[in-house]
Amino acid sequence: MLFYTAHDGSRATTAALSLLVRPCLETGRKWSARRRFPRIITEMGEDSGGAGDLLAGVEGEQPSVLLSVSHGLGRPRRGWSSPERQRALQGALVMSGGELLTADELRDRAFLPGGLWFCVACFGAGTPSASSFYPWLTLLKEERAYSARVADVLASLPRSGEPPFVAALPQAALASPEGPLAVVGHVDLAWTFGFVDPDELSSSRASRILQSLRVMTSGSRVGVALAELMSAYREVNDELVSGFQMQEDARVWDRPDPSDPRKRGNAFMLRNDLRGYVLLGDPAARLPLQGSEAALIAPQPQVPPDVASATPRRDPAAMERAVLEVLAGDRTGREIAAKYGFSREDLGRWADAYKAAGLAVLKKLS
Repeated sequence: MLFYTAHDGSRATTAALSLLVRPCLETGRKWSARRRFPRIITEMGEDSGGAGDLLAGVEGEQPSVLLSVSHGLGRPRRGWSSPERQRALQGALVMSGGELLTADELRDRAFLPGGLWFCVACFGAGTPSASSFYPWLTLLKEERAYSARVADVLASLPRSGEPPFVAALPQAALASPEGPLAVVGHVDLAWTFGFVDPDELSSSRASRILQSLRVMTSGSRVGVALAELMSAYREVNDELVSGFQMQEDARVWDRPDPSDPRKRGNAFMLRNDLRGYVLLGDPAARLPLQGSEAALIAPQPQVPPDVASATPRRDPAAMERAVLEVLAGDRTGREIAAKYGFSREDLGRWADAYKAAGLAVLKKLS
């Protein structure tokens, strides 16, 4: 498990270091002590945070999960010289001192071979045609909760008639035979909302992203890891729908509007920040742990036959009901596991097996 932060002194990366990276490191080390997490947990970039620190740390042959936090390159002050130049460079990682990590740097070198990359950076996965943040930043500015120029949000988006695009950096990483198997990154601007409490921006909610990282390092599929993050998106989405319901009830029954514009604006910023994460690569990819599984995963104790026979069996019907609820996606994995008394790890493993078996049957019937 690799953690990298660009120490550039900016407000955003400083907040990400204290509210995301350090909590993930601390929790990961506690899990490691209980042999519930990969035994190797490394933080890179503590000194300079330059591109060299990152590149040197991800060249190893052991398949790893990388969380990187940095700014992603947006529109330069004088604008892009051409749309082609924008597509080649926008979303490149900005290191300390303004150094860039671009697609060209990754084409002919090993970069996280056989690993999985969770990249937190503006435009790290791509650039949309329109930003979902603009109206809510406008609202927060009116409520004096956002002080920057709202128009700056639009500056890096494609001009009228130009298409949205996938960032060149993750494309180059995925195209390399010595690159990662999948990349989770952000389309649009990336904010700290994804790992903080929207009502208390100095309070960490790193667990939203940490749970996805844990799913990756456990050997489960990267699509399942992204689904864990999307469970937080669904929760805030439900909260917003409930708020609109209360607002409409108040209008119909001629009662005072109970909504708080600032709180709703922050909730929409969180919603859109989480929704902006996408998966590039194969969602069925997983860490190739087969060769090094003994070093990475705690060995399972051998259970004597007499003890094994006394171990209670789980009800397959209950297991299937729980898995079907996971596949429906209406509730979080945490909620479903608590409802049936299963562990989230078991539930994720069963869902993978259920889907694989179903696909095998469909192939025979096609």
